[in-house]
Amino acid sequence: MKINKTLKHPRWYDIHCCCGITTEDKHPIKECLHCKFEACEKSLPKKDFQVCYPVFDEKGNDTGKKETKTISEVTIVRGDKYQDIIGWSF
Repeated sequence: MKINKTLKHPRWYDIHCCCGITTEDKHPIKECLHCKFEACEKSLPKKDFQVCYPVFDEKGNDTGKKETKTISEVTIVRGDKYQDIIGWSF
């Protein structure tokens, strides 16, 4: 799997995790940004995968047939402020 637009050290890596061992940290008022961004990064596909999509005729009508395509390359969509992963496309 090839992943485009990877960064060695995005800005969000410098944000420390606020999930600690005190009661206040275990139940924070707001979400820990580091953990949120880390979960998004872990959601990137690591292996090739297949997608199945319908086949349409010249008039745009669904033919009822399906085609399968193997995806071996994705492109990361990043946020501006923290350079976090907000999505990916193929």
